[in-house]
Amino acid sequence: MGLLKKGEKVQEQAVKEGNTDDVVEDDSVVATQEAEVSNAKPQRPVAVSEAKPQRPDAEAAAPSVVGKSRGLAPIAGGAIGALAEDGFEGLDLGFGAFPIVVLQNTGDFTSSEGAEFGTEFDCIVMNSREKFICKNTKADKDEEDFFYSYDKESATNGEPATKRIGEWAEKGWGYEWKPYLDVAAQLVGGEYDGELVMFSIPKTSIARFSGYLATVKMKAQVPPSGVITRVYRGDKITKVKYPFFPWAFKMVSKL
Repeated sequence: MGLLKKGEKVQEQAVKEGNTDDVVEDDSVVATQEAEVSNAKPQRPVAVSEAKPQRPDAEAAAPSVVGKSRGLAPIAGGAIGALAEDGFEGLDLGFGAFPIVVLQNTGDFTSSEGAEFGTEFDCIVMNSREKFICKNTKADKDEEDFFYSYDKESATNGEPATKRIGEWAEKGWGYEWKPYLDVAAQLVGGEYDGELVMFSIPKTSIARFSGYLATVKMKAQVPPSGVITRVYRGDKITKVKYPFFPWAFKMVSKL
């Protein structure tokens, strides 16, 4: 599994169990190095200042996208500019820069840095970006393999997607692409208040997230970044081959 990186290790077990529709990318999910999830308290990202982060203005749009080649570029745009003014240049707040929140098969939310959030947490969703998982087919369960990509041309570590797909073809395996959604957010309340994170929403929960955003926009009349969102574990889906807990969302209040 040469293309697995930090965060993907968190999901590897779920993939091997066959539940790729609800693998939460923890590229962790959707870091350029392999690492096991530790139980240590996550360090605060460099994008968070020592002072308590201010909430995005309710009338302001989400941070602008700055570069389509980076997984976390959407949430890094404002931070990179602010840090440059402080004299910090040459920074890379791209893919793997922030902890990845995943929904485990147990129904609990955890992060790639070992944080535990239970069955729900509050945050401010900032923006989202489409991502894909490519998984081999026609392989034995113990030989299942996968990688993530933003454009179906290269993996998130920069290697050509055709390289891995070609290796699969040599073994007589096929492949399939499935959509994911990377969502950047800032945590609200609790021990990790103000920290920036990313979570990847699998295909099975993208419609729920899309519907939630549409409701916020039409009902609250503000961008989704102008409200506090509660992310929680939905009711378990059981009428499928591999039962799972979907992601669910609701608005707590306007900022």
